[in-house]
Amino acid sequence: MWHGCLSVTQRLVVARNLSKWSRGGGGGRGGGHGGRGGGRWRGASTSDRRRDSHQPTDGSEAVFGFHAVASALQARRRDQHKLLIDADAFSAKGSGTQRKRRHVQACSAAALEAQIPVAHVKTAVLDAAAKSRPHQGVVLLCDPVPVHPPPTAVTFAGTEARSPRLWLLLERVHDVHNIGAMLRTALFFGVERVLLCECAAPSAAVARASAGAMEWITLHEVTDAVETIELARESGWDVVGTDMVGDPTNADNHSKARGIPVDQYEVSAPTLLCFGNEGAGLRPQTLEACTATVGIPRRFASEAAGLAQHTRPPLFELDSLNVSVSCGVVLAKLTSARPPPAPPTPPQ
Repeated sequence: MWHGCLSVTQRLVVARNLSKWSRGGGGGRGGGHGGRGGGRWRGASTSDRRRDSHQPTDGSEAVFGFHAVASALQARRRDQHKLLIDADAFSAKGSGTQRKRRHVQACSAAALEAQIPVAHVKTAVLDAAAKSRPHQGVVLLCDPVPVHPPPTAVTFAGTEARSPRLWLLLERVHDVHNIGAMLRTALFFGVERVLLCECAAPSAAVARASAGAMEWITLHEVTDAVETIELARESGWDVVGTDMVGDPTNADNHSKARGIPVDQYEVSAPTLLCFGNEGAGLRPQTLEACTATVGIPRRFASEAAGLAQHTRPPLFELDSLNVSVSCGVVLAKLTSARPPPAPPTPPQ
């Protein structure tokens, strides 16, 4: 036989291609291209592969978790290819709780309304698509969330739903849970846009950490924080950096920290609020470019707690908060006088 000279791998390839040809209708009697039901077999298109696969393909991703999936389905900012739902959630013998069933059914109904294919699959398939992360019985195969280029002077001059406008700039925030928590906090306090400079990508993990808030905020990718700050200032914006509040009783801390207590600052113009890296904070040049710097006063004193008497220098020093917690505190203070946020609408 002619195939006797083929390797095992080559034989498998030939067999697989013949199988695909047969499924395409070209394998009738005579086996010719023009036989009954014939037609040349062609490789599956990208849309076909996405429809037939239960895994992300060709640059798509798997959004997982009820709130992230439900928000993506409602906002409709992404191209959505397929919703995977836990088949056991609809079974009386399934492991899902009633709340899980309601969540799965709500997502399924929303997908069907939007004419998105829905596949009932085993839990193992969901685990694989979500890479063993907690999916709560739903995974949405879709394109990444849209991320816009750096804002221009026209963007800064535009009008938003409320005044004064408030945006965030995040510089070198790398933890996806911090990014997600800050996006959730930003949406809660009515922030319209978030600018990301050398941060973790707005991935499916960020979408879940944000509890779906990422779908409702306009995101921009920024490559140069200082350049963006200068453009904002030229457009009449205040730019507020964040840093530790200076402690006059601590010479070392007082010389490094620049922030004034956040409750002493009042928002009176469009404001770009900047947060930096989890460990190092904002870059020095970024802080220098800001028009003001605020911080959260510390209420804890290691000496009063009796910690300093044990070791010199003390092994434990609590001088700052997690960046996502700081974001919540600062935004709560700065937005206390703003009008309540309007109901969210998907960004354009």
